[in-house]
Amino acid sequence: MPSPRKLWHDADFVKLWFAQATGLVGQQFSVLAVPLVAIVTLHTDPATVALLGFAFNAPWLVFGLFIGVFVDRWPRRKLLIGSDLLRAAAFATIPVAAVLNVLSIEQLFVLALIVGTLDMCWLTAYRTYVPAVVPEEHRAQAYALVGASDGVTRTAAPSLAGGLIQLLGPPAGIGVTSGTYVASAIANALIKRADEPRPEANPHPVQAFKEGLAHAWQQRTIRALALSEATYIFFWASMQSVLLVFLTDDLGLAPTVIGLVFTLGTIGGLVGAALAKPVRTWLGESRAIVVGNVLRSVGMALMPLAAILGPLAVPALMVTRLVNSFGWTVWEVHRETVQQRLLADAVRGRVNGTVLFLGGAALAAGMAAGAGIVAVVGVVPTLVIGGVGTLLATAWLPQMSSSKSPRIQAR
Repeated sequence: MPSPRKLWHDADFVKLWFAQATGLVGQQFSVLAVPLVAIVTLHTDPATVALLGFAFNAPWLVFGLFIGVFVDRWPRRKLLIGSDLLRAAAFATIPVAAVLNVLSIEQLFVLALIVGTLDMCWLTAYRTYVPAVVPEEHRAQAYALVGASDGVTRTAAPSLAGGLIQLLGPPAGIGVTSGTYVASAIANALIKRADEPRPEANPHPVQAFKEGLAHAWQQRTIRALALSEATYIFFWASMQSVLLVFLTDDLGLAPTVIGLVFTLGTIGGLVGAALAKPVRTWLGESRAIVVGNVLRSVGMALMPLAAILGPLAVPALMVTRLVNSFGWTVWEVHRETVQQRLLADAVRGRVNGTVLFLGGAALAAGMAAGAGIVAVVGVVPTLVIGGVGTLLATAWLPQMSSSKSPRIQAR
């Protein structure tokens, strides 16, 4: 992992980075905890579990293309704090409902829609807020650190969730998520640098919406990265929608064992973060992006083999998670660094919003597809289709232009 000394001595960046890490822990914790509430506590069928995943991501289909416009017009730090506190309150309702014996699948769907909308606001605002905190000469390092922590927490948080859910039960385990969002809100609130929207960042909403689409599409590298990510996320989401059903029902794994599997993924993510810079030096930035994408796809494509490996199923799952998380972190570090380097501050929010919309829409569509496929062919075939599909994501990457492409400027 890059270790920029001056950045770690910048108190505001450290607070922002801590807020990102804790917020992502809460987000990834909920990825495991909420479906387990549906499966273990409410005994929900696989198709409904998959639809619950879709509900978390459905807001991208409704608001996704306009969220970047909204973020460009409002102070990002206030959006981050508000999103954190509202998500904390929403998740706190789950253990309360469980104690009162009124928890229902309908409540989980309402929670998913609310939290999904707040996740969308938080993610777009955070990526756009970094330049307000980090001086330009340190932004490449900052984006590398942000990408590394994103890749690591994506795999680390579910491992912690498995043990806590086993210890406390799924509803109480979700209560931990609220605490991570409160910690994130406090860290953001302690940042001292001002973040007021600039007049040039506030065109008419329709014009800003069109600019976000145009900028994201016309820059070859950003277009290639966005389409590759959307392709991967669609098929990954179709697998994710039924993965916990596969692990709990088909393989009969306890939450602690599932957490152990994800823990090995954490190691892969940490190694990927540590080796991201050497990999870039060895392969070059563009090839590092391609290799990371291939490895994360191979890890997912091999995962369904656990269904036929009997006693070797858990070791096989651990290996696939290792490969997937290593590749995902390498991809995320270099993708984030390249993408943000190509964006001028004045258009960062709307272009980030457009790129995130593609990923969010793909995530929602993939979850819906997973729900439909599992209802027809079953859990394991759904995993096979999704795993093979992730390999298609690399096909877009030859369209990338040089990483030294000119920065996208506002019109």
